[in-house]
Amino acid sequence: MPDIRIGVDISSATSVEDALQRAGLGWQVDKLETYFAHDEEQRFNLTKSEKYVAIVRRDTGEEFAHPTKRYEVVQNSHAFSWVENLVSEGATFWRAGSFRGGRKVFMLVTLPIPLTLSDGDTIARAMIISTSHDTSQGIRASWLPFRFACANVIGAS
Repeated sequence: MPDIRIGVDISSATSVEDALQRAGLGWQVDKLETYFAHDEEQRFNLTKSEKYVAIVRRDTGEEFAHPTKRYEVVQNSHAFSWVENLVSEGATFWRAGSFRGGRKVFMLVTLPIPLTLSDGDTIARAMIISTSHDTSQGIRASWLPFRFACANVIGAS
């Protein structure tokens, strides 16, 4: 696979949990009640929000978002747990990491069987799985093809 320098190398991970720990993604997020003051003079008389909650990273206390109470938190371990099925079928862990303090997290895995085109070019296959904790996206999985005979790859090397 090409030399990609985002995230952390997790190629020696033996499970999703191991991959998350190696990438520094073993933390959790909490859905906490929010409170507000009605005006400046009553700032010590807080009212509990009936509509909004706070999504907070547990280990750092950083606030990621303030969605409605309907929002359901998905922990990193749950968001990536299905990758175990890919690995059991021959995929390998590649890289994982986060952006913006953990608001967005991702994992890259390589898939076992490359595609060979009619002209003989080989296209390696990978998948990126990502999600967010700031309500900007749900869990996504996308294909990443890599064509090694491409002039862009040769020029980048």
